[in-house]
Order: sequence, then structure tokens, then C-alpha cells
Amino acid sequence: MNKQTSQVYHQLIAGHDFPAWVKQGGTSTPASTVTLQGETWQLLSGCKPHNCPAQSIALLYSPEKGEIHGVYSDYDQKRDRQTLTWLNLTPADEAKMRNVLFRRLEGDVAE
Repeated sequence: MNKQTSQVYHQLIAGHDFPAWVKQGGTSTPASTVTLQGETWQLLSGCKPHNCPAQSIALLYSPEKGEIHGVYSDYDQKRDRQTLTWLNLTPADEAKMRNVLFRRLEGDVAE
């Protein structure tokens, strides 16, 4: 993550009580590029080291706009319950953006 991306990312997660790996960076996958409504976005994701199914995060970032959106997943394996925390997304945001983020959490790295 470059300096600009890192700065925007830390602003995105500020104020949330996320585990240390989210703040410091966990196990990550290579970024891919997606186009949504004619705009190009970088799609990134990471997860808790040595336990990806338990906690993960997916991000959409536009370097041109300096805009970032994301979703954090915390999966309770004992209760079989996933809790999602949407970051910088409102209910009015396009469903496609949410779908791309959720699919990335689930391991889909294609566009």
C-alpha cells in the first residue's frame, strides 16, 4: 500500500474497534482493477493472519478521486454468524459496489 492509499485507509478505519491486524495490515491478496459505473477502482483485501475465515476486510479505492469504501467481516465460527461492518457506504450506495466487496471477502478476486 503506497503512502496515499495508506493515509486514506487509516482515515477509513479510524474510530472503529478493529483488531490490530486491520490497523497494521494482515495477510493480503494482490490488488485487482474493477470498473463500476465507468470508474476504475482498485479492489484490495486482507485477512487475519493464520485465520482468514474468522476476520477479513475488502476495499475499493479510487486513487484519482481519493475515495475509499470497504467492508469488514467478523465470523463467529461457534455460532456460525457473520457480522459485516460497512465502511464509508450508506444504504443509498449502489448495490453493485457492495456486491463486489462482499464477493472479494468470499475469495472471489475476479471482476
